[in-house]
Amino acid sequence: MREETTFRIRAFRQALEKAAQEQPEEYMNEERWCELKNFPAGSCDLASNCLAQYLKGCGEKGEPIILFMCGNQDFHKAENSTVHAHVIVIHNGEYIDLTLDQFDEYTDYIAAEPLETSGVIGRLLRKIPQYEGEIETRRINIDRLQGIYAWLRNRADIILKADPQWQAREQSIEHKRKAAMALFSFSQTMPETRTDDPALDK
Repeated sequence: MREETTFRIRAFRQALEKAAQEQPEEYMNEERWCELKNFPAGSCDLASNCLAQYLKGCGEKGEPIILFMCGNQDFHKAENSTVHAHVIVIHNGEYIDLTLDQFDEYTDYIAAEPLETSGVIGRLLRKIPQYEGEIETRRINIDRLQGIYAWLRNRADIILKADPQWQAREQSIEHKRKAAMALFSFSQTMPETRTDDPALDK
């Protein structure tokens, strides 16, 4: 995963955490705001769809996809798992799970896990169908989430711009851009080299 994408995912997760902590009054009456009250518990659909829209809106290459999975009772019992209905994002060959830590057996979220590996998400997606659990891909859907999404997007942007690592990265990119422009300008203003000997000019 590109470094820029990792920064954005991390900032968006922090925005979700702040939304739960701060409980902004202007969105308390929105229909789906309750899904964030106990973040990350019960927030996977909202978090994943909003993140996918955020990555898309930032001009990230590729189209984020929503992935729904549902482990049934046979799966829970056999695998000693608490994962029931759950939603994550697939983006540019990676699984992104902003709310995995809502389940007792997981201690952190996943910013990036390559597809088709033996990672946490990969194992879940192989095991669930073995017990006839459900897995399906979906389109991004932020219906009834526009206000909440706007708040999360704006807060994520603020968090991103305040991140010292992001600032250092942006400064490095700007320095390289200026150096490249200076080199280009220098090459454009260099006089053509000629000699007085016609034989050498041939």
